[in-house]
Amino acid sequence: MPKSVFAYIWRYSRLQQIILTLVTLFSFPFLYYSLDLPKLIVNEAIGGAGSPYDVLGVELDQIEYLFALSGIFLALVFVNGGFKYFINVYVGVMSERLLRRLRYNLFERVLRFPLPHFRKTSQGEIVSMITAEAEPLGGFFGEAFSLPLYQGGILVTISAFIFIQDPLMGLASIAFYPLQGYLIPKLQKRVNLLGKQRVQNVRRMSEHIGEAVGGATDIRANETHGFELTHFTQRLGRIFEIRKEIYFRKFFIKFLNNFIAQITPFFFYSIGGYLVIIGDLSFGALVAALAAYKDMSAPWKELLAYYQRLADARIKYDQLHEQFELPDLSSEHQLTVPLSPRLNGPLDVTALSWTDDDGTRVVENVSFNMPLPGTALLTGSADSGKSQVARLLARILDPTSGRIQFNDMDATNLPAAIIGQRLAYIGSDAYLFNGSISDNLLYGLKHRPIIVDQTAATSDEAPQTGDNDNAITRADEKDKAVASKSKAYNDMVEFPLPNFVDQIDISDPAALPWQFTREMYDEVQRSGNIPYDPSANWIDYVGPGFSSREELHGELMRLLEVVGLDRDIYRIGLQRRVDPAEHPELVASVLTVRPRLKEILDQRQLSDLVEPYDIEKYNDNAPVGVNLVFGTPSQTHFERFEFLSHPFMQQTLRDTGLYERMVRMGRETLDLMIELFTGLPAGHEFFDRYSFVSADEIPEVKNILKRTEGVAFDDIRKEDQLHLLDVAMQLTPARHRLRVIDDDFRQLVLSARPKFHENLPESLAKFIDFFDGDGYTPAAPILDNLLFGRFAYGRANSEERVGEVLFEIAHEGGLYEELVALGLESQVGVGGSRVSQTLRQKIALVRALIKNPDLLVVDEGLSALDRETRENVISYLTGQNDNTSLLWVDGDDNDNEKFDALLHMSNGKLVKRRGQSSDDQTPDITESDEETTVADGDIDQEVRLLRTIPLFAGLDASVVKLLAFTSPRLTFKHGEVLVKQGDPGDAAYIVISGRGEIWLTTDEMQTVKLRDVNPKEVIGEIALLVDAPRSATIRAVEDMTV
Repeated sequence: MPKSVFAYIWRYSRLQQIILTLVTLFSFPFLYYSLDLPKLIVNEAIGGAGSPYDVLGVELDQIEYLFALSGIFLALVFVNGGFKYFINVYVGVMSERLLRRLRYNLFERVLRFPLPHFRKTSQGEIVSMITAEAEPLGGFFGEAFSLPLYQGGILVTISAFIFIQDPLMGLASIAFYPLQGYLIPKLQKRVNLLGKQRVQNVRRMSEHIGEAVGGATDIRANETHGFELTHFTQRLGRIFEIRKEIYFRKFFIKFLNNFIAQITPFFFYSIGGYLVIIGDLSFGALVAALAAYKDMSAPWKELLAYYQRLADARIKYDQLHEQFELPDLSSEHQLTVPLSPRLNGPLDVTALSWTDDDGTRVVENVSFNMPLPGTALLTGSADSGKSQVARLLARILDPTSGRIQFNDMDATNLPAAIIGQRLAYIGSDAYLFNGSISDNLLYGLKHRPIIVDQTAATSDEAPQTGDNDNAITRADEKDKAVASKSKAYNDMVEFPLPNFVDQIDISDPAALPWQFTREMYDEVQRSGNIPYDPSANWIDYVGPGFSSREELHGELMRLLEVVGLDRDIYRIGLQRRVDPAEHPELVASVLTVRPRLKEILDQRQLSDLVEPYDIEKYNDNAPVGVNLVFGTPSQTHFERFEFLSHPFMQQTLRDTGLYERMVRMGRETLDLMIELFTGLPAGHEFFDRYSFVSADEIPEVKNILKRTEGVAFDDIRKEDQLHLLDVAMQLTPARHRLRVIDDDFRQLVLSARPKFHENLPESLAKFIDFFDGDGYTPAAPILDNLLFGRFAYGRANSEERVGEVLFEIAHEGGLYEELVALGLESQVGVGGSRVSQTLRQKIALVRALIKNPDLLVVDEGLSALDRETRENVISYLTGQNDNTSLLWVDGDDNDNEKFDALLHMSNGKLVKRRGQSSDDQTPDITESDEETTVADGDIDQEVRLLRTIPLFAGLDASVVKLLAFTSPRLTFKHGEVLVKQGDPGDAAYIVISGRGEIWLTTDEMQTVKLRDVNPKEVIGEIALLVDAPRSATIRAVEDMTV
């Protein structure tokens, strides 16, 4: 970046500035004549002196001459206005173009910042500098040369005109300009300094806001709102004091300037009037001079305002230059590059050291040798320097000293293109970009658009990769000609033009146009932006060694299976909602698989795991609302209160006797919610999983309960009735076990269902998609359409067991591939916020592997995965992936025989370990009581049972009740497994009824029975204490409820 704002403007707009200067100079004669013409009109045309008049050989009388001069004056006004219009538009476009270039340059430098720099500069500060702080510079860029020239030229022209009329008046008109020119800059200097301080404080405020947003969880957990607000108040106060002083000084400058400017008319009226009286000055000349001076104040004010903007622009540009022009920026992006050669071994690391910004030597003289291909395990504590070594090897960090070599190639001199293609790095904080899962999986291949001749690419002579390290090999000369069209992989400087469109139609004003018109592309070039075609093929299948997109897709599917991500994406696809018009083949597959799924569940005696929808039956595993309408909301913006308040809905519920009963059910439910969830911190997972209200709604719910306590039904407010009715509509008997729904209520719902369907008005029908046993329900997830029902709550592992059956069937009919493809289109959100950490790490792993890198560095990048998945991935990387070398960084100091070498870091140095309620009284529960509990699911019975167990006997009654409500009840039939040895442990079980046995499989593969499991026992509790797999298997020997 140029050091000064004027150097920047001149470098990137000198031709436009010259054109603007010439146009400005050409406009001044027209301006002068427009000032002189009023004098002729007053003295000659109106005064009558010199009549008749000879104009270009044509004699005109006084009136004709008056109208002729007036017409010329009007034409000059139009011409001067035209000049102003052209100059303003030209300046505006040029300003925006320069601002576009500046923001592009700043963002491009952000991408080249050394990573340690981001620890010193916050995200909010960078965003503020590129957006808010750069914005005023755009307005200054266009006027930097043109405004002082144009306004100064106007000032000189008007001054010259007044001097010509009378030198004494000319002196009076400019007499105070030197005083203003001296005082204003002196006073403005302090304002400029205050402006710089304001910018710095606004940056700190942005940084504080960003920090508070990022640490919102900790602020709430530690209840430090007061401290943060005090800190923020002080920052606002500092900005307020600065702005207050700026206002005092700024408007004093304006007052002084206006006062001085008004002194000049005093001399005009006094001296000019005197000269007219004594006959030394004509009246017309005085009028013209006064009119000219009136126009003189506008350019002078513009020049003073320009000076203020100039000072502000210099401050802003200097600060941007200071922040973005770093000495250790990485290399600039290359538009075209050759195909990157493979990095051959061995990998030699010699005396590698790295010092952080504070001068601390984090890595000190690390040396080792690693054959490629090969694998190594690098271990150490969190502060051992292992992560820094991993980043140095992946070229994420630049070493302070030492050398990294691949064979004889110095890694420090590797171009960014080779690093991006041949090296891969996965950190623990896997970041996903806003887009689909597919976009993120292939993100590592989007280096440059691949422009290949389509005819050749689809023929038998399509580009093929070979073993040549320096280029793409071709079979014959014709193929070489095709290779020259692969612009991303050759040394040609010229870049192909994009496929232009005539017009861009964007319905969303904030959407990006992914195509170019010719005009848009020309502006890209004028603004110095990157000239890539956004609609081009950005997926580089050539660099990783694939011959086509199809081959790349096949490898992607294989890698998804390797890391277990295919099942995750498949499940995401099952939860998607699709429009049958957009996915007709998928919908047809779902309707084909549905009866097959039901048939196999019946054959395997698993049909009780799913309760199907039946127009004649009540579904205990579905909410009351779903049972009532026998359908699901069809719109994402469905307003439940609007639906419930509709006259038809209200009348139907009253006619069927449901309205009052459901309102009372809702009140009972809210009463229990307040009892259970009051006291839990906001954001607790129980609110999402079990509660009908959020933490923020609890105060309002308490008010509703207070207003409705002991009140006759007809006296309850309308809005409270709707709220309670809405709660009742969400009740699911099998899940909530609140004993407010009985057989009588179920029968009322079933009797209301046909009445609801028969007379449903069109205004409500648009909100509902009804269930159809032979059709597809678009508003329901694909899984619900496949099941045509709901999973049975309380049946152990019902979702997993049915899921396995569905997984088998999906593979048979091709549905599996369609669901994976649909899942790949799912959005991950900003930073991957819509997916779990486990899924983010899996996506990051596949994103690295699909590049087919020569060296993969995994820096604790799979820490969120379970042990079994990690071991499977390690086995694949160390045994089945021959093309990619692996450096695995872990905190575990144990040897792992799967790796060729084991390295250990300590204190920045490397040690090579191996090469190559208040009522506390609870009555006893008899066995018959337990059986009753199992049968009716009474939550109070469960509370009494828990209080008899020593582990929970000392807990507060409300805590035990919350535990009982949020813990699902599961049933296991004779022979079913509760816990399997070796599986991840994430829950403990309390045996309510039935018996089981604990079995252990020894290292010699012998199975030994340890003991029996009886009611009131707690089993599997070790899983809540340590992160370890299940140590034994527990099997039911009779029907068990836990």
